[in-house]
Amino acid sequence: MPAAGDAEATDSAIAHARVKAANIPDYARKNVGTEKLIYDNDYPYIQKTGAKKLSELTAEKSYRLRSVEKIYDNDDLPSFKPIADKAVANAWWNDRSGSDHGSFDLKSVDGLSVTFDDKFRFKLIEDKQGEERYKFIKQLQDVLQHPDEVWSNRYDKTLQNTYIKYYKDFPIVLGVEVEKDVRAITFYRLDRDGKVNFEGLKHKRKGILKYKNR
Repeated sequence: MPAAGDAEATDSAIAHARVKAANIPDYARKNVGTEKLIYDNDYPYIQKTGAKKLSELTAEKSYRLRSVEKIYDNDDLPSFKPIADKAVANAWWNDRSGSDHGSFDLKSVDGLSVTFDDKFRFKLIEDKQGEERYKFIKQLQDVLQHPDEVWSNRYDKTLQNTYIKYYKDFPIVLGVEVEKDVRAITFYRLDRDGKVNFEGLKHKRKGILKYKNR
């Protein structure tokens, strides 16, 4: 029969192991028999057995998240009314920047102070090559601070955070550069011919899952 001291030591070791396990990132728990995790500057990739190319972790296979199709089939998603014109969009921007075409910062759901500069404003409001993104500029803060998912991933070798919010008609995505400066670089709706772009969303739901709300 073990002594009382031995039992206390065992209980302490178990408690310590549980604390350590709780602090292991989710992506580090996915090292199963047919796959292995590879870390490149603390950024995880999956390499399947026999494959030469590294792949990023994905929402459904690596994290067991629901597919976007199921989210849109089953959830009561929020809706919003697009704004009417660019003048309203510029007024919204200037209210936050305090001046015409100025910059402002907003705190993200994952604790970053994200800069929204005039280059980003131009892309959203003035760029004729855009997709009338100014019509949902009022959702910018909602996507940053109340997203459904936040992913850390690499695009063109640049580390970015991707904030995804699922709205009734289509999802909206905000891209934030986090490697050098923490600044917003892109903002768009993910649809195709008026319908949700499911394949496009699957491409965005990859990397390190930093936050999820659904």
